[in-house]
Amino acid sequence: MIKFIISYYFMFKKRLLVILFLVLGLFTFAACKEKGGNGNQGEGGGKEPTYLNYTIKVYDLDGEELANKAYSTKDYDSVLKAIKGDLNAVCYDTQYGTSVSSIKGSIVDPNWYLALYENNEYASTGVDGLVIDEGDVFEFKSECWNTQASGYGAFDEDDVLLDKIVYTYMKKYFAEVVKSSADLATGDYWSMMMVYMMASLGYDANVFNTNAFKAEYKTALQGTDLSTLDGAAWGKYFYAARAFGLDLAAFKTAYTTYMTSSVTAETVYSEWATPFYLSPAKYLEVETASTSALFNTEYRAGTEWGLDGWCWQMTNLSLNKTFTLAELDNISATDQTNGCSTALLLLPLAANNISAREVKNETGQDLLQLVLAYYDETLGLVKWSSEDTGINYSTNQIYASLMAYKAQRDNGKAVNIFA
Repeated sequence: MIKFIISYYFMFKKRLLVILFLVLGLFTFAACKEKGGNGNQGEGGGKEPTYLNYTIKVYDLDGEELANKAYSTKDYDSVLKAIKGDLNAVCYDTQYGTSVSSIKGSIVDPNWYLALYENNEYASTGVDGLVIDEGDVFEFKSECWNTQASGYGAFDEDDVLLDKIVYTYMKKYFAEVVKSSADLATGDYWSMMMVYMMASLGYDANVFNTNAFKAEYKTALQGTDLSTLDGAAWGKYFYAARAFGLDLAAFKTAYTTYMTSSVTAETVYSEWATPFYLSPAKYLEVETASTSALFNTEYRAGTEWGLDGWCWQMTNLSLNKTFTLAELDNISATDQTNGCSTALLLLPLAANNISAREVKNETGQDLLQLVLAYYDETLGLVKWSSEDTGINYSTNQIYASLMAYKAQRDNGKAVNIFA
């Protein structure tokens, strides 16, 4: 009996030691593979390292998925290294850590930022503090700050939508619009005015690598015989030359001669002509009898040219005089039965630093909301009508108007598209 008890004691002690060694082994393994570590390296390099797999997704301002890629810690042992090394991330250091301003060209709008999500939840740390676990999904989503640096207060869903559709238009359609012109000297001047809107908003015409402005356009522009310009061609050349940064000294001389000898205020006072004459005169400080008469508000447009023409004219006259909302007596929150004419109402307001959100109809709808009623979610465009299937001759006017509103809203100051 005594032998049995002694034998059982040593057997139990042996089992206890085995269990103890197993437990210690587990703690040792756990210590070798902490959360986010590269696995069990082993002593003496005898074991293969354990790598972790994770996914990074990136979404653009308009919701488009720009990236959805799988990575391993073998190639990039941190999310920050992955987005810098493989996704063209633009980052900068702050007192709070690394800030990511752009990935794969996303986010070129100061109202928006890249929000970071970890496994469908808002990340509790910055990008340089992320710790990788097997199967993690990290998402960078473009989100609106929901406020503006200056202007008229916090954004609502309509202002957020406005930013999205302006961004979508520039990304997906702007190059197509520009390419539809044979050459920029005689092409669509609205696209040239949008270049200035883009610049004032912090956008770059080629930020999406669309190469919208081809080298041959500039060459053709430089070879233009200025003595052949007439009518609206002056304005079209003027906007295109500025877009390409051409010297305007020769243009100013030829334009001054033309305005002095070839035209009178009456001959250029029309819906289509005035914008082409007034803008160069103001920008180049050209003063002739014709330009002085045109800038005189007694020549302010009547609606005999239609409300569209009145909007163009009043926007031009705002280069020389500031108007109040009461003086812009034809502006009201009224649907003009098409997206283009309704959007053009935004132009005189922006040129006089008046928010379109303040102009409301009897039902409480404001002018921006009436324009957005022509938004097509499938195309991501504000269109002329519900029957449109893509861009047409009105598209540039619609988006130039929307950009003027956006620039005035974001900066809290007058924005004249003809300036």
